Amino acid sequence: MTFEDSDYEEMGFTAVIVIDLVHRKTIWFPVGNRTGFRFDLRRKMIYVIDWTAPSIHGSVVAFDLSGKEHGAAQWWDIMPLSPSGRFAESLQEDGSESWEVYDASDKKMLVAFNCDRAECKLGDRYEQQWNPVFTDQMVALNSGGAYGKDGTCDLYQFSPPRLVKTFPCSGLPVYDWSRDGREFVTLEYEGGKLRREPVN
Repeated sequence: MTFEDSDYEEMGFTAVIVIDLVHRKTIWFPVGNRTGFRFDLRRKMIYVIDWTAPSIHGSVVAFDLSGKEHGAAQWWDIMPLSPSGRFAESLQEDGSESWEVYDASDKKMLVAFNCDRAECKLGDRYEQQWNPVFTDQMVALNSGGAYGKDGTCDLYQFSPPRLVKTFPCSGLPVYDWSRDGREFVTLEYEGGKLRREPVN
């Protein structure tokens, strides 16, 4: 079986629209065939990515908010950032489960997950992993056995980087943080049990 470019059209886009709420105007500009983007609010730049390219390292193009192209960008520019912007996560490529957390200021790797080196930690990421209040904290999930049996969550702090706490996260739970960032809340998909874990 082979895949053609058209197989990715459902995930793709060819233009970006910028909506300026203050000045009540919109602009749009073409970006070619792209399958992902990241808006960098601090730099006021839009980075567009073609995930179908042979490598992510040659597929990133930068635009300003007026649509002016600034040429090729670096993979670093599209890495997801923590809420504070102090930390960045690597991008997964070619189905790899390994990922890393970096210091965004000097690009130093702090913790690596799911790789084949002795210092690597086990853990998967998800959308609400970063603490929204204590912004140097995140949780990584160890999913456990079938249907999340005996799964755990690991709370990491990155200033300095260290494992703070491990607690149960079994039953394929849905996750989120309490509003004050002092508890990690899970609701088991299998069983419906609600758990609030103090973390701060």
